[in-house]
Parts: sequence; structure tokens; C-alpha cells
Amino acid sequence: MKVFISDDQEQQRLWLNDIITAQLEALHFNYELVSVWQPTDVLAAVKDGGGPNLYFLDIVLQREINGIQLASKIRDYDPDGFIVYVTVRDDMIPDTLSAMTTPTGFISKTNMFDKAKFVPEVQRVLQVVKKTVRYVTAIC
Repeated sequence: MKVFISDDQEQQRLWLNDIITAQLEALHFNYELVSVWQPTDVLAAVKDGGGPNLYFLDIVLQREINGIQLASKIRDYDPDGFIVYVTVRDDMIPDTLSAMTTPTGFISKTNMFDKAKFVPEVQRVLQVVKKTVRYVTAIC
């Protein structure tokens, strides 16, 4: 499974990389962290590889498209991928649902730099992903 972390704020992206990879390791995921984060680069990487992959997307990307639009395009190439929105824009939850991107989770950045509050949110989402992957693997 490839893991993508798309956030245009470098400090936040590096923090997310550290937190998410630590939790992936703790939960014994077999994964590859992909270094690209810009929407066009993420889409190019998704087109080249299989899935399902895991995507942590900031909704408010200051790029050519936002995180919701990126998720919609990801669905064209990875319909079974796990999309997790990570954002300060809690008010945009309805937009993520109406865009039909079928998100696996939504993590608020409100407590992002408070490990005691943020890490459990990441763990909760990753446990859902792990459970789903185990289930799909068992029935295949």
C-alpha cells in the first residue's frame, strides 16, 4: 500500500509524515510512503501504480485544485483507496460528502501539534483501514 500525504504547508506536512509513519509502523502496516504531495504529482503517481492506497489530503490546498477535487480525481484511478481528509476547515465536512469521494475519515487540524490529542485520531482512522484491508484480503 502506498501512502500519500498532500498538504501545501511544509511544517504541517512534515509533522503529518512523522505522526502517520510512526502509527503505520506501530500498527505493522506494509506500506511505502510516497514523497510527492502536489496534486498533479499525486495523480501521476496514482495513475502509474495500483491500489488501494491511503491518502491523507488537506482540503484547502493552495494549488490548482483543492483536496476535495484531488480526491475526486483519485477515485478515477483508485476507486477502493482510503481517503482521509486532514484540515482546519471542519465546516467543509458536508462538501467532502456531497463530492461523493467516500472518505474513510476526517481528522481536524485543530489539535494538530498536540500529540496527546492528534495521535489517537490518526490511530482510529488507521485501525479502520487495517480492519478493512484484513477483511478484503480474507475474502479474496
